[in-house]
Amino acid sequence: MLVAAKMVVARPRLLTSWCCLASTMPCVANGFILYMAHLGCYFNCRMLMWSMGFSISIINICNGLVLLQKTYLILNRQRWIIYAVSPLLACQVAYGFLVVFFSYSLIEEQVGCVIYYEHLVMLCWLVIIMPPNALLSTVFCYTAFKQYRLYGHDAWRRLARNGMRTMCLAVSCNMLSAILVVFQIGKQYSDTFIAVEW
Repeated sequence: MLVAAKMVVARPRLLTSWCCLASTMPCVANGFILYMAHLGCYFNCRMLMWSMGFSISIINICNGLVLLQKTYLILNRQRWIIYAVSPLLACQVAYGFLVVFFSYSLIEEQVGCVIYYEHLVMLCWLVIIMPPNALLSTVFCYTAFKQYRLYGHDAWRRLARNGMRTMCLAVSCNMLSAILVVFQIGKQYSDTFIAVEW
């Protein structure tokens, strides 16, 4: 959070700085809520589930905005990418509400608070996460291919310098975690893949 705050102070007019700061705030808030719940103060398992659901929505929107800005710059400021991805990012707000209305939580003896998702929530998670990530990863792959054709084997060094490799890795990791969650690889603990992806 301190690094994100320094970014905002250094470049206050840059959207990515504010998105980085906004995506760290839910993590800090969840850490506080989890700590207070561990001490037995006020927060129950259901409240933890709500805070996690809405935090995931906020963080995904912020990360999507950062990726959208990078993609916009890669495509030489072509506006079609904004019109294509912005509605898909706005749909990510729905995940928090889906968790509240279609999931339940139980306290298990050896594990603690476990969230049980309805299959509808998992399918909606896939529909919400995959389209913007597929579109952005397609643009990144296309750009990487163009760079390879222009510069040959030296392309990956140039892409690493521009942060492209990091962006490709972030989108790929997000898509992989969404697939693992939807297909319930870890059974009732499959939401752990979301936390790992964070």
